Amino acid sequence: MGTFLARYVMTRLVDDIDGSQAVMTVSFSLDGHNYEIDLSESHLSALQQALAPFVTAARAVPNGRRPAPKRAPDPTERVPEVVAAEIPAARPSAVDRAPFQQPSPRERAAAPARSKPAPLVADPFNPRS
Repeated sequence: MGTFLARYVMTRLVDDIDGSQAVMTVSFSLDGHNYEIDLSESHLSALQQALAPFVTAARAVPNGRRPAPKRAPDPTERVPEVVAAEIPAARPSAVDRAPFQQPSPRERAAAPARSKPAPLVADPFNPRS
């Protein structure tokens, strides 16, 4: 047979703040940038306590996806002005009325009387419909 070689790798975590022994690597994202930091027990606890009110109010992101950061619009940026001529004149419509409201007597009188209601779909066997 042959000679088997074994490799033993030991990783020691060092607190990135003060150089003491770290217990955990923490990954986080802020402003669209991803970070990792190795923290000791005391620094990990301090980070968790500092972030607790923000984590409580935050929404969980599904599937570990990190969306791009959203920022408030810059008030110094100019908002395009809307010219009144670009907006079509508004017409009153049935949408403006409350649902299931009966038409007023004026609207009923203004509607043309039909002898037979128009078909909703054309009849392929009767070309006059």
